[in-house]
Amino acid sequence: MDRENAMSTCGVCFGKVINTDIPLHSCLQGYEQFHYDEETSHFYPLTDDNVLIRCKIFDGKKEVVLQNLDDFEKEKTDSSISKKLSNKSRQKATLSFDDEEVLILEVRAREPLWNFQLNIQERNTRITNKLWNEVSQALGGKISAEGAKQKFKSLHDTYRKIIQAENLASGSARKNLDRKWRHYESMDFLRDLCLIKQTVSNMCSVEAEHD
Repeated sequence: MDRENAMSTCGVCFGKVINTDIPLHSCLQGYEQFHYDEETSHFYPLTDDNVLIRCKIFDGKKEVVLQNLDDFEKEKTDSSISKKLSNKSRQKATLSFDDEEVLILEVRAREPLWNFQLNIQERNTRITNKLWNEVSQALGGKISAEGAKQKFKSLHDTYRKIIQAENLASGSARKNLDRKWRHYESMDFLRDLCLIKQTVSNMCSVEAEHD
C-alpha cells in the first residue's frame, strides 16, 4: 500500500484515518496545523503556539493531555514532521517571551480589546484601532497594530482551547493536564470569558439537536 492510501491513527480519538483524509478529520477542526509522528503513524492537533493535544490511557481511562511540542519530541528517538493544514498567509511577528508577556499585559489593561461583554459603543472599530496602536507603541514598534492583534488572537485561541480541554476532562484527568504552556498564568484573566463562550456554544448545539 502506498503512503497516501496508508492508514494513520488520531492521537485524540484513536480513530484510523486514510492519510489523504487527515486534514479533514474532525479532531483537527479549528486548528491550523497538526503534528505527524512518522515512527508511530499518529497525528495530533497542534496550536499556533506549538501545544500538542492528545489523549493517554491512565488506569484504563482515556484522558486529555496538553504538552509542549518540544517536550513531546524529546520523548521520541526518531524525527517527526509538522504539516500545515492551510497555505493561507498570516501576519506573524517574531516576539520574545518577554515581548509576548508585555503584549498580554498591555491588552489586559485595555478591556475593549478582549471583553466581548462590553457595550458595542465601548469597543467599536475606531476605539479598538486606537488601542491596538497603543499596544504597538508600548512594544516599541516591534510589531504593527495589526500584527499585535493577530498575535494576541493566536495566544487567545491557544488559551481558549486549553481551558476548554480542561473543562471537558474529568476531575482525575484534570490533574494530569500538562500546564506548562508558557503564558498560562498571564492569560488567566480570560478564563471566565472562555468558559462563557463554551457554555453558549454548547447551548446552541443542544438547541440545534432538538430543532
